[in-house]
Amino acid sequence: MFRPPYYHVPQELCDEVIDYLWDDVPTLQACAVACHGWVWRAQRHIFRSVAINNATRFERFSRLIKTKPRIATYVRVLTIAKARRSKTKLDRAWPELLQTLRGVEDLTLGRWVEVFSMQQVFKQNLPALFQRIRVLRLTNTSVGDVADLVCLLSACSAMHTLHLDNTRMVWPNWDQVDSIPSVDSPQLHALSLTPTHAVPITDIWAEGLIRATIRRLELELITPDLFLSCRPVLRAMENTLEELVILVTGTKLRRRPLSGTLPPMKRLRRIHLRVKMLDAKQPIPRQYEWMLGFLRLLRIWESNSHLSEVVLSWRTSDLASMKTSPPWDEFDFGMAKLAKANDKLRFTLNVLDDTGIQNQWIYMVGLGLHAFPSLRKLRTTLAVNMGSSWDEHETFGGSLSNPKQWAFHFDPQTVSVPKV
Repeated sequence: MFRPPYYHVPQELCDEVIDYLWDDVPTLQACAVACHGWVWRAQRHIFRSVAINNATRFERFSRLIKTKPRIATYVRVLTIAKARRSKTKLDRAWPELLQTLRGVEDLTLGRWVEVFSMQQVFKQNLPALFQRIRVLRLTNTSVGDVADLVCLLSACSAMHTLHLDNTRMVWPNWDQVDSIPSVDSPQLHALSLTPTHAVPITDIWAEGLIRATIRRLELELITPDLFLSCRPVLRAMENTLEELVILVTGTKLRRRPLSGTLPPMKRLRRIHLRVKMLDAKQPIPRQYEWMLGFLRLLRIWESNSHLSEVVLSWRTSDLASMKTSPPWDEFDFGMAKLAKANDKLRFTLNVLDDTGIQNQWIYMVGLGLHAFPSLRKLRTTLAVNMGSSWDEHETFGGSLSNPKQWAFHFDPQTVSVPKV
């Protein structure tokens, strides 16, 4: 009886195929039950990121890692949240889970998780548990008082990125601030703040309670008015800040122009003005006129000659839903004034295409050459990126995923052909 020859696929090749499927969870789950040689490689990707958003999932995952301790070594990204405000077992037991998952590098504590409801013994063991955390996100949670937050941040010796999104804490009396010891965080370079109440999160940096070389700062504001309260923070980072991202999530416009001056910020090279990208179901379109106020501030800013790039991120669904078109002439005027003062300045326009525009080339050529006629009289560059999805974590401030790109090189004599 004829038997076909047996071909053996090397395990290294199988591992390469499984690694290629790192973001395809259904296929990875199928690989995990295919054979014993594939299970551990597939599980390493399946359990790399774990999200626990209620007490039931917390109990199930805790039992899983007790029966299979190997899975605990795969977890690198951990998210812990609650489904309701009331206290649950998760508030008391999440420190024990983090103690078991020694490989976590990206930690998110959010949505009503009481960070400092833990026991005093655990507080003393913070440096041992948080020493590998490189990215820390505290979202919609309470962190106790200022001393507790400073203690937590000082325990993250390897942290390079910190996100404080609607983080609540108790601010002591001003006579007690001097008694709180300031700490050094030499690895911390990127900071994201949501100063919805203008204080007291921003005061931590303004008062110098955390000393760090912040190079990238992201401010998520409900209204541009809150930016005026962030000037002490910018002043505290004026010697180190290199990139500033401003995100306005509100839909109401200011009645008065955004006035004032910016701190020197001697090393600032890149400014990114953007709107909320991941809320396509919002019935009211985002406004863009607030960006004009920041362009005016940049125009009168004494250090604008050091800027190398200004980024504007828009969404086509907002543009299509507006009753009146955006004031292109005012954008053109503001961008031209900046380019006239700095001939090395580059403009980047990100357009999230979530409306299904078919002929993108005609749309981009018209936007690049006709919407900004004053730029054609100056020596500058306008880079236009258009894509259907937005990645918050690809770069600081977010960027388009796999966009189509056009570059318009403007010159007073001629305009170059755009390059794709």
